[in-house]
Amino acid sequence: MNRRTFLQTAGGVAAASTLARPTAAQEANTVQITMDGGNFFIDPVGLYVEPGETVTWEIGPGAPHSSTAYEDRIPSDADPWDSGLLQEGETFEHTFEVEGTYDYNCTAHVSLGQVGRIVVGSPGGPATESSIPTNPPSGQMPDSQAIVDQGSIAYPFTGTASGGSGESGGGQPAPQVPDSAKTLGILAFAAMVSTLGLTYVFMKYGGDYGVE
Repeated sequence: MNRRTFLQTAGGVAAASTLARPTAAQEANTVQITMDGGNFFIDPVGLYVEPGETVTWEIGPGAPHSSTAYEDRIPSDADPWDSGLLQEGETFEHTFEVEGTYDYNCTAHVSLGQVGRIVVGSPGGPATESSIPTNPPSGQMPDSQAIVDQGSIAYPFTGTASGGSGESGGGQPAPQVPDSAKTLGILAFAAMVSTLGLTYVFMKYGGDYGVE
């Protein structure tokens, strides 16, 4: 292969690679707003994108759903978005130009925890400086820096967000063990100890009580 042919081939490969990048990025920036097993959720619940990239939301079962920004939880110079209520199979797109943290929800199911967070470029803005909305209550959102580090955080997100006053998890209380279950556990433990004690006595003395 001569030098000219090599350069032409290399240039063609580079061009093809460049053209392919938006498609790959677009596929990675697809979010599901859906329901499964009675759980309404957004997946991934946390997503990182670069400024200028577009996110596509796909509507799944449990519709109607929406992708709606919390207007007071996005960067002050960013444009809020609202897809309106969409039916299963429909999609909605929004391009993010301003760096910062964006919180959003499905207006139909926000009280059931259907919320999400997107970090564009680097964390910042009102979403990192205030508590997650609790009226109506919402699900938990991952820490902004965790989203940057991982790129995408899938549902279910069950951890407690950390890293600042505005990064605390909210809305979904941690599971509690019923008092009846605690009592039953204590009784079971006591019965086990008693059984072990009796076994020790019989093994040591052979059960020959009253024999002289």
